Amino acid sequence: MLKLSTMAMTLLAIGLGIDLQGGDAPLQAQSFNRLATDFNSPSLQSTNAMGAIFPTVNSAFDPIILPGRSVGPVTANTSHSDLGKIFDPDRLKDVEASMGEGFTRPGTRVELGESRSFTIVWANADRTQVAEVRDIGSDWRTPEGIQPGISLEELEAILGPFQFSGFAWDYGGTVMLEGTTLDNYDSQLIVRLQPTPADTHQTQALREVLGDELVDSDHESFNEIHPIVDEIIVSLAKPNALRGLGL
Repeated sequence: MLKLSTMAMTLLAIGLGIDLQGGDAPLQAQSFNRLATDFNSPSLQSTNAMGAIFPTVNSAFDPIILPGRSVGPVTANTSHSDLGKIFDPDRLKDVEASMGEGFTRPGTRVELGESRSFTIVWANADRTQVAEVRDIGSDWRTPEGIQPGISLEELEAILGPFQFSGFAWDYGGTVMLEGTTLDNYDSQLIVRLQPTPADTHQTQALREVLGDELVDSDHESFNEIHPIVDEIIVSLAKPNALRGLGL
């Protein structure tokens, strides 16, 4: 089942011409309820078995993302059992991780405070191999400086000119890394942009960058709206594990 954030619903309302800045408040509420109904309907120092050493940590580590390799101390071969040795077990919570379009996978949330927490998505039912890490806090960054919260302009300074998918759908804002300076991260790192709440006042500029089509990072709308990196997803699974997930 497709779940839309408040921001995504706001962008959809803009695209559909619903006035969110004025008019009758009950009618605005009805419009949001209609959107929610439409888009949420069913139709639409320990060691592991391999002898690897794991220092026990809470949040005292460098929050570096190495796409395809590691997120802090977590690698593709980190098991659920390993997590309890690396982190305080009280900081771990098993969850159903949202994968978009209503699909979920078994996951584990590592609670290290708002800016350092993350969610592990498992590659297998035994939870012995990591597929990816998502819902990553704002302290996490790649060596190049990509992290949640940086602006489109800052991202462009790292990548050079790039394209991304238009806003207001499940995969809206997804950056195309192919052909950028970080082409080598393609399939290992997903970066998604999102407009800020202040951007919703620029309705005409937003309408021009909504929907399932590619948008250039130098589009003229970005003279008026200023998206930020809202989401980073890091793939760690080996190719055969990804095939098992249907990815």
